[in-house]
Amino acid sequence: MKKSVVRKINNILEQKIIHNFCLNSIESVPEDKSILKFKAVVLDFKKSHNGWAIAKDIADKYKHLLVNKHIVTKYYSEEDNIGLDALGSHEQDETILRGTNGEVTIPITNTRSIGTITNSYIAPLNSDNDSEEVLWCEGILLAWENLNECSLLLEWASNDIPILTSVEWFYTKSAQDNDGTVWIDDPNFSALTILNSEQRGNKDIVSPNYDCSHIEIALNEEHYKDFNNAIMKDVNKKNEEGEKLENIFLKVLNDISFGEIINKIYGALSKVMLAEEYNKIYLCQWDVYDDYFLYDTYENDEWVKIKINYTKNENDEIIVDYASKQQVKREEVFVSVVEYSKEVNELKATRELIETLNGDIETLKVENKQLKEVEKKFNEIQYSEKIKEVSSQYLKEFEEFDGVEMFNSEEVQSLIIDMLDEEKSLNAKFKLQDILIDCAKNSIKSSEESGMSKKSEGQELSVSFNAKGIKNNKSFIDKYGFDFGE
Repeated sequence: MKKSVVRKINNILEQKIIHNFCLNSIESVPEDKSILKFKAVVLDFKKSHNGWAIAKDIADKYKHLLVNKHIVTKYYSEEDNIGLDALGSHEQDETILRGTNGEVTIPITNTRSIGTITNSYIAPLNSDNDSEEVLWCEGILLAWENLNECSLLLEWASNDIPILTSVEWFYTKSAQDNDGTVWIDDPNFSALTILNSEQRGNKDIVSPNYDCSHIEIALNEEHYKDFNNAIMKDVNKKNEEGEKLENIFLKVLNDISFGEIINKIYGALSKVMLAEEYNKIYLCQWDVYDDYFLYDTYENDEWVKIKINYTKNENDEIIVDYASKQQVKREEVFVSVVEYSKEVNELKATRELIETLNGDIETLKVENKQLKEVEKKFNEIQYSEKIKEVSSQYLKEFEEFDGVEMFNSEEVQSLIIDMLDEEKSLNAKFKLQDILIDCAKNSIKSSEESGMSKKSEGQELSVSFNAKGIKNNKSFIDKYGFDFGE
């Protein structure tokens, strides 16, 4: 292959961008149950998390290039992901470019098409016309041809889990403003990838670059039933992979976590490299590690891989150790399948144990709630019995002094309840004793008046306190602290 062609390929490789967004809605098609319609926000017209942006007028000019492009994804089965199926990311890989005798490797993505974009337009983000405008796209998913993938998407949608995607484009013109934002002038949209949107097994969530999307699911019951029946019957059609490489684009995976550090590394390298060297490098998120990174560059008519160490300071800024720069080659390491299978089985066993423990915890929670209800009823019964016991005790004492009416008063009943309160019991006891003393005095006074009345009528009747069991009564004196005397 001619050097001029290689340079042209290299230039194109440097001009491919990927952005993320959320699948906005999925709905069934009543007359065609083999497809699902989707609607999604592609991007807004502000700076994204990775520093790139497209102005509204540019998006409006090139939005038609979204139409007829594929929506793709990578599906991982339960067997491949410790018991939970999941989706992947762009699944970046490398392949040898035809006609280069193995000298040129190019990045590719190991995903496959599950649908097509059919429309694109600019409209408000929400139904409220006053909301900001964004770029939308619509399309179809081939549900029956991709049953596992679409079933997982519907599961996410039914659980209100935002379905994350990433839009790809390539470009040839751009400009950077004073704030460091790179404005793309001629985006050519090329694909839409559905990313893993939930932590499942070993697959993490791929965070989006745009925060402007939300999920709405509208799937009729009959359609969903058909889907479940098909899943239960294990109707899984295999799609053959082997797409032709129509265009050669750089697959830069600008997820927010990796995109930020990649941009910082590029910024740090720009301070230590000459423009000629800097313009040839290609850095991939999968080649960034804790204390070093790798990048590809074209030297002496061939692609080579370079390793450079780096550190982060207290402000999370990247400091490149340019003196550590060295050319390296990738080396394959073969791991025993037996050991790998053993680790997978251990992970599955651990997961099963966790699920069992979670079930036991839920059972304990239910039983604990039931015990609390029983305990509450038991305490209420005990409290009621104690009230009856104390009330019965004081009723007998009030009856001795003809004080039943006073006993039934609101004041006395309230004091009896206070007797069961640790903080109020002592004060309540003293007050009840005072009331009993008053009742006793009133009872004696009433007896005296009754005796005097009968004496005035000529009857010789002497009132004896002993008859009431009060005068010189030791238990009365011990209890109430006084005697009525002779």
